[in-house]
Amino acid sequence: MKERYQAICSYNNNDLLVATISVFQILGLDHSVDFNWICNGLKSFDDLLMWSKADLCYLVDSMIVLSEDDVRIVHMESAKVIIALFFQDSSESKKQILLSFIEKEFIKKNFSPLGLVWLCNGMLGYSLFYNTTKYFITEKMIISVLDDISDIDTSEERMGIAYFVEKVFDISYEKNGKYFFFTAQKKLS
Repeated sequence: MKERYQAICSYNNNDLLVATISVFQILGLDHSVDFNWICNGLKSFDDLLMWSKADLCYLVDSMIVLSEDDVRIVHMESAKVIIALFFQDSSESKKQILLSFIEKEFIKKNFSPLGLVWLCNGMLGYSLFYNTTKYFITEKMIISVLDDISDIDTSEERMGIAYFVEKVFDISYEKNGKYFFFTAQKKLS
């Protein structure tokens, strides 16, 4: 998969497109993603990012994406490899676009907290992501979950929130003087 991914990277920002398909496939718990939704979502961050049906066909022909009707990476493990390679090799601006898209769609509730847990857990095996939780989970996402916690209706939602909160416990998350789920540490004199 590494060679196939590297071969398509230079063609029309396909590294960002394929990484985004990979991420949202995992966030969607291994379901297909809507190609037009992905393209429009990325374009909302940068008007120069544009893809067409021909780009999707190119990804299918390159055996990166399953088919035009089932837009997801050929295997979940391949999706993880693509994400790792993207964060290793791509520009900071492209990384920020993808991370901002994840945050925006999480806050809009377009995927469950469990999907984010799958993403964090799935990336643990890649040395680049020594602390995946801190990498993918932002303060806005934590606040969003905490604000909505009283609106949880189903046991499935409760389970997703519980796994998400467990991931947040993995980080001593401090920002602007606010601490989220930190563990007390003794200071050495």
